[in-house]
Amino acid sequence: MPTWGQSSITGITSTASVSSVFRMMGGTSPNVDGMVLQSLSFDFAGGASDRTVRCAIYQGGSSASPINATLLEDLGTFTVTASEPRKFWTVASTTNPTIVKNTATWLAVKAGAGSFTWYFSSSSAQAGDFFTGDGRAGITGATNGFDPALGFPATLDGSNSYAAAWYAWYLDYNVGGAAPNASRSMFYALNGMR
Repeated sequence: MPTWGQSSITGITSTASVSSVFRMMGGTSPNVDGMVLQSLSFDFAGGASDRTVRCAIYQGGSSASPINATLLEDLGTFTVTASEPRKFWTVASTTNPTIVKNTATWLAVKAGAGSFTWYFSSSSAQAGDFFTGDGRAGITGATNGFDPALGFPATLDGSNSYAAAWYAWYLDYNVGGAAPNASRSMFYALNGMR
């Protein structure tokens, strides 16, 4: 199945213990017609206690900023369990929206108080399909804030600032139809696997 983003952890070795955040990684979607979202995956390890995380995908805004991008799907929450070793946490799409080609596309994560481990590279050599110029976007002042119990805004508001950090986050997509792999995607979601 095709992927977009950064699905390799090679060279992504720095760590940060992060709490109360709303962060995004963006890039230009592939020049492919009929892309149908299957899942989102995120590279984390567990902290001292279970943490609830919410994830989403946006399209629009611009290469300079995700502000005013449109929510494509809010995939809901998942739990980064305490002391879990580093792995990709995969969440299956339930609505399987179409991803518009050649468009600024943003993967989003937010989490409330309580830390867990994020892995990053400070070099754009590990950007994968993400923009190389700015690194990750940190969002403040958005509707519903950092609270993972509350949904992402339909149009991204607030403000953003960048830091030179690139994450191993990615999406899986199918071309030309719905999700024939729904059972496999659910297996991945339950087991944090690719």
